[in-house]
Amino acid sequence: AILSKKWKERMNGYKKLTTFLTNSNNYIDDYSKYLLLYPKLCNEANIAALAESLKVLPVLITHTTADDLNHLIELAQQWMKGLYTKGLTASRSSVKEQSLINLSLLVEYNCATLICQQALIYSQNTSWKIAHGTGILIDLLLKEFGKDVITIQLLQSIIVNLLAHSNGQVRSLGLSLCNHAYTWYGEEFRNIINETKIKATLLKDINKHFDQIHHSTDKVALKKVKYTTSHLNDANNNTTSTTKMNQSMEITFDIFNIYV
Repeated sequence: AILSKKWKERMNGYKKLTTFLTNSNNYIDDYSKYLLLYPKLCNEANIAALAESLKVLPVLITHTTADDLNHLIELAQQWMKGLYTKGLTASRSSVKEQSLINLSLLVEYNCATLICQQALIYSQNTSWKIAHGTGILIDLLLKEFGKDVITIQLLQSIIVNLLAHSNGQVRSLGLSLCNHAYTWYGEEFRNIINETKIKATLLKDINKHFDQIHHSTDKVALKKVKYTTSHLNDANNNTTSTTKMNQSMEITFDIFNIYV
């Protein structure tokens, strides 16, 4: 059904695949039956079918074992374009939300470097929807993972890209992200952003905002990148996949609603 030319049949096929893998009593064998399909999950052309295909990803991600991490990273590389250019820009809010959930889960499962590299690239995209979606993602990851994932250099580069965009919504998001970056990095971020090629009048406004923001030196991230090769098995034994997915969804919906 997933290979059908009819979008309704593909949509139902994705639903059945999610249910099948979620309820599998022999996940490794059942997972291997559909290996050729997984790289294509984020390339679905129909928006309704895409909404269902994206729901397969959390099942694949949260069932990852230490031995499967390299394979997950390979899959993630093939998911990036679809998640950034289709998922984060979709007309349906549920598709955007699911894309954010998937990207956040991938960060937990050792794909942070890949996702940050792609974010830097897509923040420069001339499409305002892609640049805006990328900004929302970085804001989410900063809130969830803090300095563990979102470095000051990455923030500087992405914010400069957003502030230079031709679209006003993207520039506004860049200013908001600038303020959030200051709450994490304080005067260190003020110093580094003042060294960029941002217009002097805009820098003046940014610094005024910084003066009104409280920077807490004990700010703590909501989540940790704990699913690396060395910690993955222990983490899976202590936390159910459903709990991890629900926690990610709660945080994601909270930050997504700020921008819609």
